[in-house]
Formats: sequence, structure tokens, C-alpha cells
Amino acid sequence: MIYTATYVAVFFGANCMKSFLILWSVALLVLPLQSFSASDCLTPADIIGASYTISENGDEKKLTVLRQTPARVVYLMESEFMTRIYEHYGENRVGVTEYFDLEEKGVEHEPSFDIAPAGWEVIYELFPAGRFESMRQLGNTKFQCLQVAMADFTTEESTTEVQYLVELKLPLVVKTESGGKVAHWRLDQLITDDDILEDSLERVSAYATFDFADLGDHEDQEFFRAGEYLKYKQNLKPVETSGGHSH
Repeated sequence: MIYTATYVAVFFGANCMKSFLILWSVALLVLPLQSFSASDCLTPADIIGASYTISENGDEKKLTVLRQTPARVVYLMESEFMTRIYEHYGENRVGVTEYFDLEEKGVEHEPSFDIAPAGWEVIYELFPAGRFESMRQLGNTKFQCLQVAMADFTTEESTTEVQYLVELKLPLVVKTESGGKVAHWRLDQLITDDDILEDSLERVSAYATFDFADLGDHEDQEFFRAGEYLKYKQNLKPVETSGGHSH
């Protein structure tokens, strides 16, 4: 299992989000950094988000995290055909709206302490900087001219190694080995194009959105009739990685 906070319930259903956060908290092995030319140099101000491949035992998922503000984050969950928007209301109260892209419907969950019990940092940073700093530090390198720190953490049950983009407070690589299973997060791309965020927000703004507390009043909607929505969510399988989150 891996410990992160995003993968947004980060990409799973409401109950899956809690599992996702627990996953990020375990461990990884570091993968080699790619080489980039000077023309690939980026500054922290250039970057609004990042795309990841998350894999475990042959199961692979894609996640893009877009930071609109320090209190609002958009998750594009390509493998699940879902979009999630998380909002921080202070004191670890977090609200989330889940959008089902194939059905063009959204479900809004009221702000709660239960959505991100490990803290907003799990959603915003995926692998919280505080957790990374508590690990054994191994050295530094560069990725597209950005500072990368390396660290690991070992227990009797698992080994975790992380490469961390210090200025962005985002993981570059997280790999965990536990009980004969290996799970890892790998950065595919740093996002610099604001159009990706704007297009995503415009797309979900056209969806029919419902309050989670009122779903019982919408039996006229096929997606919610006879518990189809709940069956949909129960069938979502969280990716066990270190730094994920579930709702």
C-alpha cells in the first residue's frame, strides 16, 4: 500500500477516498530520473499541476492534479472517467464534488472532516511534505531544473523510497514494496497550460449536479434509480499506493 492523499478519492468513490489516503502512507523504491535539456527548464511559477501513472500488480491508472488555488484542487481521473473538485474550508473541513464524465452528472458532498481525515495536505500535495521530511534523507538532484530531494523509510512490513519536487510539494516518484507487492506513482508530466484547467471547469459546469443528501429525490434520473449510483461507486477499486486518498 502507498500513502498519498489524492488519488482523489482522489479517484475513487466516496468511501474509497479514505482508503486512498491510507495507501499513500506506506512506502516506495526510487526510479531513475530522466535526463532533460536546458530548454526543458521550468520554474515553480510555471506549473499548475501534474499528471501521474499509478500502478500496482499490473493494474494501472492515470491521475492529473490541477491546483486552481491553495484551497481548490481539480482531479482528472482518466481511468475512471471521473472529475473531482476538492475545496478546503479550513480546519481540515473539505468538500468534494464528484463528476461522472460519461453520464455528465455530478454529486456534491458537503464539507466534512471525514473527506480528508489526514489533512488537506494529502489532497493538495498527494504525498505531504511533512511526511517526506520525516523520512531518512538521501540527497538531492534536479528534474527540469527543479530541486528534487530523495528519501526512504523502512519498517518490518514495507520499504518506501521517494523522489520529491521540493518547491512544488509534489512527488516525482513514489514506490512501495510491502508483502511481496509493489506499488508506485510515477510523474508523467508537469502541467503548465492553464487551458487544461479552464476547459475542465467549463466541461463539468454543464453537467447536471445533485446534492448527495437529496439523491433519494431523484429516482427520475436513471443513474440514481434503484441504487445504480451506489453500485457504480462500489465497483470502483482504489489503487494501493503511497500517497493516495479516498473519499
